[in-house]
Amino acid sequence: VDLEPTPPKVKTVDLESIRPFRQEEIKKEEMNDTLERIVEEANKQEKRPVIFLTVTGLQGRHKVEYYS
Repeated sequence: VDLEPTPPKVKTVDLESIRPFRQEEIKKEEMNDTLERIVEEANKQEKRPVIFLTVTGLQGRHKVEYYS
């Protein structure tokens, strides 16, 4: 019996062809909640986002760009 999990399907995306459809700045302490919400929203639309996190400053603020 093969107990190895099935590896996830990998979708290759041309990064030049996608643009962020949303950007927001969030406080560091809100990061996990925000990411969970993004993934939930994306799953409702039956799309999984590719998430890019960019640290934009030293004040604990981060910019989140998410793609679909």
